[in-house]
Amino acid sequence: MNYRAQHVWGVALVLAWAASACVGSDRRGVPLYTGGPRGSDEVAILVGPITRVDGVDVPTRGHAFELLPGCHIVEIGGKEGALSPQYGGWIASFPHLTYAFEMQARATYKITFEVDPSVGQPDNRPGQVVAREHDAQNRVRVIPFARSAADIKLCQSGSVAAPAK
Repeated sequence: MNYRAQHVWGVALVLAWAASACVGSDRRGVPLYTGGPRGSDEVAILVGPITRVDGVDVPTRGHAFELLPGCHIVEIGGKEGALSPQYGGWIASFPHLTYAFEMQARATYKITFEVDPSVGQPDNRPGQVVAREHDAQNRVRVIPFARSAADIKLCQSGSVAAPAK
């Protein structure tokens, strides 16, 4: 097999792998709770380049997790990459950030790196880390990272204000 054929075959395999990650959107995440399986109406879904949840390392367990409702301390950081039909492949070094999520059942919490297509060269564009809650009523809100230990204690105390209705 010549170089061009190997390259095309390699790209095809990577694209097939990337597409398979998008198929089956009703796939469940890795449970991060004890006991038997729970119904999807009993858990929250956490998606992103997660490294730790509630003090437990999780970087090799996937990018989607199921958690019970309540306060969860989520950490990100390190390198992450993806393929995009619009932008090609990219790799980013995430800052080490901590989020204090007051998770609700049937909600999804996504931490993503969003590239700014209006700035920089196509192969070197800046972006930002964004965390969003998508609740059961299809409302979306941006959740900031924890800026201090007080933010984490507030979540753990159960005193976090409920999202606006």
